[in-house]
Amino acid sequence: MRTFILNKTLGKLRYHDLHGRGIPIVFIHGLGCSSSCDYPQVAFNRALKGRRMLLVDLLGSGFSDSPKDFGYTVDDHARTIVAFIEGLEFKKVTFMGHSMGGSIAIAAACSCNSKIGRLVLSEPNLDSGGGTFSRPISLQNESDYITKGHAELVQDAYKQGNDIWAKSLSLSLPVAIHR
Repeated sequence: MRTFILNKTLGKLRYHDLHGRGIPIVFIHGLGCSSSCDYPQVAFNRALKGRRMLLVDLLGSGFSDSPKDFGYTVDDHARTIVAFIEGLEFKKVTFMGHSMGGSIAIAAACSCNSKIGRLVLSEPNLDSGGGTFSRPISLQNESDYITKGHAELVQDAYKQGNDIWAKSLSLSLPVAIHR
């Protein structure tokens, strides 16, 4: 796993860099997930063999830092992704965004459209108000979600047999999930 330092106040994005040829694919995970957990199996699919892929954990998720002064909005995350691809000096990239990661990929693509080779979206939240998992979160105020809603969501995920998402969600910063 590699580290990209955003700046002293924002901290560090952690990511896997799977070397290969062609335009790099930057994987951006969904709500309560992490690319380091969700995408290794996808990355090793035969159809992607030989491609360069970067599996990025967003701030507040996975192995990346959870800075207290970060906003954790879609636009905030998009700015960190743009800083990441600019910092690594990529001329072109493909964004692959799932769910909330799709919204982030769209916002990041709008900020650096000349660097986008392709934009691939899987179950993106195209409208505000959230999707299946995010809508119940957004209906709670931030304080209630942080104090009890997050733990309840994790427990519900375990009860429903969604243990991988539950574990990944449990490692995520509650304020990052709510925002």
